[in-house]
Amino acid sequence: MPIICRCASQPMHGVYYNASVMHTASNPLRRRRTRRTLLGAGLTAVCCFALLLLVMKGSGIRPFGTRSNILGDDGAQYIHFYAAFREALTSHSLSSLQFSWAFGAGVPFLPTYATYLGGPFTFLVLLFPPSRVGTAISAIVLAKLVTSSAVMFTLLRTLGPRRHPGIAAFLATAYTVSGWVFDVGWFNPQWLDGLIAFPALSLVALRCRKPRRQLWPGVLVVALFWWSNFYSAYMASVGAAIVLGVVEMATSTTLRRSALRIGRFALTGVIGVVLTSPTLVPTLVALRHGSPTGGSDMSPLNWSSIIVRTLPLTEGVAYTPGLFSTSAALILALGIPAAMHLPWRTRLSITITAVVVLLSLNIPSMRIAWNAFNAPHGMPFRFTFVVCGLIVIAAHVAWPPLPGRHDRSADVSPSTTISAITRPTTWPGLLSWVCSAVFFTLIATTVTAEHEKWLFVSRSPGVAAADRGCADLGGHHCRRGVRSSHLAGRHFRCTGGSIPDRHSAVRGGNGGDWPLHE
Repeated sequence: MPIICRCASQPMHGVYYNASVMHTASNPLRRRRTRRTLLGAGLTAVCCFALLLLVMKGSGIRPFGTRSNILGDDGAQYIHFYAAFREALTSHSLSSLQFSWAFGAGVPFLPTYATYLGGPFTFLVLLFPPSRVGTAISAIVLAKLVTSSAVMFTLLRTLGPRRHPGIAAFLATAYTVSGWVFDVGWFNPQWLDGLIAFPALSLVALRCRKPRRQLWPGVLVVALFWWSNFYSAYMASVGAAIVLGVVEMATSTTLRRSALRIGRFALTGVIGVVLTSPTLVPTLVALRHGSPTGGSDMSPLNWSSIIVRTLPLTEGVAYTPGLFSTSAALILALGIPAAMHLPWRTRLSITITAVVVLLSLNIPSMRIAWNAFNAPHGMPFRFTFVVCGLIVIAAHVAWPPLPGRHDRSADVSPSTTISAITRPTTWPGLLSWVCSAVFFTLIATTVTAEHEKWLFVSRSPGVAAADRGCADLGGHHCRRGVRSSHLAGRHFRCTGGSIPDRHSAVRGGNGGDWPLHE
């Protein structure tokens, strides 16, 4: 949840809006800052790609091992959809973009395309032979994740150009490898478009704050992501509206000016969505006349099962929101009420918005609103990537700015950074550490309570993942039927409740395939 300065001549001693400074800067300065931002985004993408390869290597996923990454919905749905899409583009035997005979007794293919195959990344499947569609899906997933880190870096640098670019790169990478990505996004490639759309649409929203800016670039960006995946784009649009709302609450001087800016963003969104109507309207008609499916249980959960997911090494098997975005981001975001270098309006706006967003995770009506006013069939927390993005943005806002009015990243050394973290008179400082200590004390009290349910698995010859704990809190997320023939040194406490067999918290598997998403 970001904060932006009113203009370059009115510093808030907090976060500065890059476009406001650039508006009065000379063209060479604007070009230099643009080049630096693009260079930083590229370096962030490279670092994120290297980190994802390390994850794949550590998990033994091909080409670094024998395990396949095509699990869950990837193997049950997407590999067939991508194969049919490739066939529709390269031949006319069974499938076309309007109709396909490859599924059932023949079905319209356009709604399938709009729901699962939209966007430019899907065309990468043409670079692979028909026998390597699974490899193509893995490459597309990596491409989307790397792109999301670069776009998030651009958003963070736009919101806070006076922050050290290394902090923006770290937090952008944390956004890309958040708990939601490994819990849900990795196995549902179309939702990863929303991971890119949230920072991109937030940039569009910030652009709409300038009345002299033309609308058509933002319209094209909105149309791009609603074409890619309208479902996750809706969630990203809500997140971008939250970002714009917080910015206006913290910096706007008049209600009329804020209403005009929000109206410009709404108009941009409406025009962009209208441009996608050739694929969106047939899809909505098909959904309306399709076979009904039951929605997931939207009843409130125990708050412990939600709060604990902000920690690493926790798993909810898609029944709880994966909120982890690194402990550093969480500590910075928690200390915002005590961040004295930010104006009181800034801290108050972020705190109020944080409380509302947190409540929306557990209030059924607000959760349904996140899911396009329809109870989803399956995972009810598909929108959690927006919450992870808001945590990352709040953490970036909380980081203290560099001295001076312009970005001086070269003046920052490791010693000054460590000093800024530990000094009690500056941010993060003593008050922020107290806030974080209280939060982690509450979590420690929660996870040690007798009514909670935990599963700890230690290293054994048959288990590839070492020293990892899967937390399943909340009263009904713990599966009793765990295949334990390969698990040694386990402690399994479960008090009531059950979970369907197709959602395994842990599987022994062949060769230590743990955890697997089924």
